Amino acid sequence: MDIILEFEIAMLLTLFTGTAAWLFWATLVRFASGYRLCYFMYSLQKAVWLFYAFPVLFLVIRKQNQDQGYDIGSFATPTPLIQKIAIPLALVWLVGFCITLGRFLCAQYLAFRLQHTYKAVTDRRWEIYQEVCREQHIRRKIGLYEGDMSLTPSMQGILRPGIYLGSMEYSEQELRLIFMHELTHFLHRDLWMLYLLQLLSCIYWFIPFFRKGKAGERYRMWSEDACDVSVCQQVDMKEYQKVLLSVAIAAAKYKYAISVNICETQADVLRRIDKMKKHKIAKEMKRSAATALVVGFLLAGSTVAYAAGNGVAAAYDVLYNATVVEYVEEPQPLKDMEEYYEADGWQSHTTVIEVPESAMNARAKRTSFEWTIGSKVLKKTSSFYMSAGGSIYVSVSVDQDDKNVNVGIIDSDGSKRYIIGSGNITHEFAIDTSGYYSVFVENRTTTSIDVGGYYSK
Repeated sequence: MDIILEFEIAMLLTLFTGTAAWLFWATLVRFASGYRLCYFMYSLQKAVWLFYAFPVLFLVIRKQNQDQGYDIGSFATPTPLIQKIAIPLALVWLVGFCITLGRFLCAQYLAFRLQHTYKAVTDRRWEIYQEVCREQHIRRKIGLYEGDMSLTPSMQGILRPGIYLGSMEYSEQELRLIFMHELTHFLHRDLWMLYLLQLLSCIYWFIPFFRKGKAGERYRMWSEDACDVSVCQQVDMKEYQKVLLSVAIAAAKYKYAISVNICETQADVLRRIDKMKKHKIAKEMKRSAATALVVGFLLAGSTVAYAAGNGVAAAYDVLYNATVVEYVEEPQPLKDMEEYYEADGWQSHTTVIEVPESAMNARAKRTSFEWTIGSKVLKKTSSFYMSAGGSIYVSVSVDQDDKNVNVGIIDSDGSKRYIIGSGNITHEFAIDTSGYYSVFVENRTTTSIDVGGYYSK
């Protein structure tokens, strides 16, 4: 159950992180629209999609939760009511994920079969293609194929990438520009990002922005613009635009796979031509200003995401407190027992075994334990943070009534305070100094003993 709940919270926090990064990126796009920052903003957008992919914020909050010096309440601790809600939600998400992923895999399988209808190019076009590969310093073997299933040249495949030409005839100059365009997509790792976005669409199928393919469309648009900018730095822009228009006239009506095409539609080509013209006359931004943009993007995005994450943790703490079922027991009368004290150094003649607590127990106000303790062994809990003025109430029951045990706490400086007793033992240890403490039971007898009990903070 902990795993299911933590997965749901991780997905929610990651969605917050990505959305915050996306909003700040969109703001930067508007701010920098008059500068030559097309490739820069395209590269920054890749970081935005990575924020949607990796649960950075969840890992940070979880780490803070494990460091008991930072109190974030009952984060990810399930209650019966939360379990009733979390499990159905997980099942609904899983069904949607499987359906979306199934559709994607079916489309990929169809694309795989269609690719086998193409044949390798071995004529003069292959020689031109090899020349362009050498000019672009590409050593990896990337196939070149032709067929009738598509009219628009495209690149497909990430493990075995290849450029697929349609049935149209092109001049040598047009082929060179087409090859430069598609190989630039390869150098930019655009296919990898498109596959990542498809995976994100499966994970966040319940978000219209992903389900309707808007994320992929936005990335395609910027990847094409960045590719155009890179190619136009090497060739004449007008010649390149002519090739785009000629290919757009016979653009494919169907696409069977994740691919990067030289153009999508005539409207897309006209938009890109206008973007190239604006980029040519746009102003250069100073390096210092660009650096400030990146720093501002990281700080602003991370601050909002972090605040949202802590808001989620606080909201969950309220939900936990509202749904937790507390079992009230009759308090046992405390005996006036003498406390003993040993300074740091007692570990040298004692076998110490730490018993790590589960994530749920570590956050609970009351923690139970069942231990078997060997002869001359001290077992203790993980450390937890306590503020001055508080207290730790310990209740221990020893199965062997005739065996005396030491029950107590270990301070952050390594010293220990304890009482000695047998049978049912209860005691409240006052906390005078803020710090990390752990509860222990020590068996100084010559035989093993079984103990059970709890402590409350």
